[in-house]
Amino acid sequence: MDNLSNQTAALLPIRDAFAFEYKYPLGLPGKAFQGDDYYLGDNLGSEAIITYYLKDEIKTKRDQRLKRERDTTDDRYPSYDELKAEKEEEAPYLLFTIKDTQGQVVRKLTTTPSTGINRIHWDLRFASTNPINLRPPAFYNPWGGNDKGTLVPPGPYTVTFSKFVDGKFTDLGAPVTFYVKSLNNTVLPAEDRMALATFQDEVTELSRVVNGAQNSMRELNNELKHIKAAITKSSADQKMLMQAYTDFNMKLRRVSIGINGDRVKAQLDMNQPMSVAGRLGNIQYEMFYSTSNPTETHKKSLAIAKEEFQPYLVSLRKLIREDLVTLQAKLEDAGAPYTPNRVMIP
Repeated sequence: MDNLSNQTAALLPIRDAFAFEYKYPLGLPGKAFQGDDYYLGDNLGSEAIITYYLKDEIKTKRDQRLKRERDTTDDRYPSYDELKAEKEEEAPYLLFTIKDTQGQVVRKLTTTPSTGINRIHWDLRFASTNPINLRPPAFYNPWGGNDKGTLVPPGPYTVTFSKFVDGKFTDLGAPVTFYVKSLNNTVLPAEDRMALATFQDEVTELSRVVNGAQNSMRELNNELKHIKAAITKSSADQKMLMQAYTDFNMKLRRVSIGINGDRVKAQLDMNQPMSVAGRLGNIQYEMFYSTSNPTETHKKSLAIAKEEFQPYLVSLRKLIREDLVTLQAKLEDAGAPYTPNRVMIP
């Protein structure tokens, strides 16, 4: 490794990383509910430790202005354009991009720039495809699950890093290759870890689309509540608008039952075919943390879920792109108050 003093930024060599699934003999991560009287030491987890060097401090426009004002006698009040540029500037950050041997991006990590030698940790997992939630729970729920992806397969990986400053990316240092290895601590290890990762990726992709559909239906249900309230305040024919609202609501319910199952039947403990979400949930529960081969039941169940989900997805897209637009147009023609996602026309 060259002398770091001659470089502005560099990635240091990365030791081999061992991938494994955690076991929680106490029921939950860490000390669970044992309390502080129970001692438990920290162990290196399933992770790759990426060490990097950054020589120069990265400053925002505001930081640069404040430094200039401190170091000089310039007491000029900043102009509107300067203050506007400071307010609108995206905060600088470092981006670490991890790729496999085919050059496919496996994971992206970000961190706040800090000078000197620093470290960032990768948990050897793909990025989560769960719906984005910008409002995390206010308290820790030990049974709430973690927002993370599945383990990557063993093999060589390459990491590069760059800085994002003033809306532009600049590459830093040279790429570094490291190896991910499987920890030999499983009873029924998969013969082909790449095939296991491919199957888990198929499950994750279907889960991404199904979760997206479920979120879209929740948003539509919320919008329908606003639409129903707006109908009563419009001056148009009540029957006509309520009929349009009812037709849309019934179509949405049919799609929801197909994807999530019939909640009324579930409450009455009545038999019903397994829903798409239920079938997918079983596969995820059994295979998300598995290091064994997927069973034939898992494979067939995934194929059935894909086949059954497709027509419901087509219907949902039509509801959003066509039927909802028509319903919103009727509300606008009736001069109804604003409802979510409707553009008002004067």
